[in-house]
Amino acid sequence: MGGFIKMAKRLEKGFITALGTPRDYDGNLIESSLYKLVIDQINADVHGFLVLGTMGDEPGVKDSEYTKVVKTVVKAKKENNSDLRVLVGAMDNSVERVMDRINSLKGLDIDGVAITTPYYFSCSQEELINFFSTIADKSEFPIYLYDLPSVTKTKISLETQKRLSEHKNIYGSKCSEDADYIRKLADYFRDNEEFKIIEAQYDLFDMFHRIGVKLHLDGFICLFSKWLKSYWNDLETERWENCRVWQAKFTEIRDEFKKLGVFPAFSYAMNLLGYNGNFAPSHFEKVKDDVKEKIKSLMEKFKLIDKEYIEYVRK
Repeated sequence: MGGFIKMAKRLEKGFITALGTPRDYDGNLIESSLYKLVIDQINADVHGFLVLGTMGDEPGVKDSEYTKVVKTVVKAKKENNSDLRVLVGAMDNSVERVMDRINSLKGLDIDGVAITTPYYFSCSQEELINFFSTIADKSEFPIYLYDLPSVTKTKISLETQKRLSEHKNIYGSKCSEDADYIRKLADYFRDNEEFKIIEAQYDLFDMFHRIGVKLHLDGFICLFSKWLKSYWNDLETERWENCRVWQAKFTEIRDEFKKLGVFPAFSYAMNLLGYNGNFAPSHFEKVKDDVKEKIKSLMEKFKLIDKEYIEYVRK
């Protein structure tokens, strides 16, 4: 393994934004749009980024654009003297293909790579241990497990998580589903500060914070830059009624986007906030005019696209 791993910074606590990837309809990165998004999230005091995760459409990003995306994020972070943590998705179906992704990141100032289980062939738990351990042995960056069974069709069992946590180059686990599973995982690692649980239960940020799981990740928080500082302060000062109100807002917006088509609706909402490009997989249906009006009305209802909000985000 390379020496860079010793320089990687561990995630501790905070909001991690799963960044969308703005592209044109030929799949080419719109660097200026991504750069602007990163700056705005830095100004919102987020604590980290997941680049090229699910919201970033990692499996759909062209090979020619993959490293460009990460370099753009790293450049924006450096030019704005930010110390926030950066994880990069490197999901694929074999050790060799994952390592191609990881090796393309050599020398970049990132803090780890997030990897799902292979999603074409099903795997036994022993095969998963071999898959993740082999990558961790080879990678110069720390590895974060990425449990996403609704997509990959293979769940990382609790026992497998425990065994993999013993590898010195596996730093934590990002869990997107099954609150009971995350709770059991958090309880097991409660006294292990070296292995971090990143929860991606968008509806339950406040509940997990109360039990000590303080790394919260989602892509929708791209839309709420103005709210994040206040919400984080309420979480850390245990103003739980305030947190309940924040969560109610988050959930209402997400539920409406679900009805309208999550990725296309998110993409158009990002456009309304001033981020050019398509943030959805290119084969997804484009947003129709009547749906655009519904998205705009929802954003206006929560004052997410008024002049004051945009100026706040951009200052």
